[in-house]
Formats: sequence, structure tokens, C-alpha cells
Amino acid sequence: MQQHRSSSSTSTVYLTQLSILTAITAILTFFSLKIATLEITLATIPVVVGGIVLGVSGGAILGGVFGICSFIMCFGMSSFGVLLLEVSPIYCFLVCVPTRILMGTLSALLFRALKNRSIPEMAKTSITGFSGALMNTLFFMVTLIALFLYSEPLQSIVPGDSFSSIMTLFVTLAGVNAIVELITVTLLTAPVAIAVLRTVKHHG
Repeated sequence: MQQHRSSSSTSTVYLTQLSILTAITAILTFFSLKIATLEITLATIPVVVGGIVLGVSGGAILGGVFGICSFIMCFGMSSFGVLLLEVSPIYCFLVCVPTRILMGTLSALLFRALKNRSIPEMAKTSITGFSGALMNTLFFMVTLIALFLYSEPLQSIVPGDSFSSIMTLFVTLAGVNAIVELITVTLLTAPVAIAVLRTVKHHG
């Protein structure tokens, strides 16, 4: 009976945390941080935190939420997303959703690999946050370029398919935004994840 109650309590805590992080992920996807000409997406933070606290399933689910919300934005909320959607809804979906699921999953696996290492908790969570932000940009950009390289939206930015053209396209689309997101996600993920982990241990 005691074991059943413990299992039920653990499931309740998991679902509660997942629900809260799902809501935060959706909000941060639809309402990005705008500073001058920069548009910083912070949705990576709750996805990575979910992977750290809830494991692979949490990271994958939250990554899926991030991706689906991003895909929804292509229906009129993102001017660039609208252009991609007109070219191919299927390709657009592949750029938005599987890339974020993979990012959330791998972030959780990375933290699991670091969990028992004899390094400070701050370092473990910071490394995971940095890696999650980096993977988010790389997976998104590589998939985008692979599927849409010859489409009008990308060719209008940087024409051609040479290596230099692809690199220029990558830098143009990712640019300063990606660097700022990388720094921001790395700095914010660690304290948030540690706070949640300590809360879980305290109630556990």
C-alpha cells in the first residue's frame, strides 16, 4: 500500500511539473523576447529543464510542444514561417517539430550521462543548457537548409548552393540571435534547473 502511494505521488509530481513546463514552453514560444532588432526565443529553457528534471520522456514531450507551437506560428504569426509553409507544409513541419523533439531528448540523455560525474551541479546543468541551445540552432538550421535550400525564400536571401553560399545563409539566418540565445539559455537554465531539482529532492 505504501509503495502504491509513493508511486502515485511520484506520478502526480511528474504530471504537475510537466504541465507547468508545458505551459511555460508554449508561452515562451509564442511570445519571444524582443530587444531592438533581436528576437530571442527562450522556449529552449523549459525544454532543457524538463529534460534535466523529468528525464527523456519529459524532454521529448516538451520538445514536441515547442516544435508544434513553432509550426502553428507558421500559420500567419511568423512572416518567414508563412513563406516556408507555402513552399511545403510537410517540410515546414519537419523543420519545426522533429528537430525540437530530438533536442529535448538528447538534452535529457546528456544530463543523464553527466549526472553521476564528480563535477558541480552548476556545471552539469550549464553544460546541458549550452548544448540544448546549440542543438536547437544546429538541428533547425541544418534541416531548414537541407529541405529548403532551393526554395525561393532561401534563394532570395543568398542565391546558389556552394559551400560559401550555404555558410553565408547559415550565418545570415542564425546570426547574432543564435549567439545571444546560446548565452541566455546557458545562464538561465542552470539556476532554474537546480532550483527545481532541489525542490523535488526536498519533497521527495
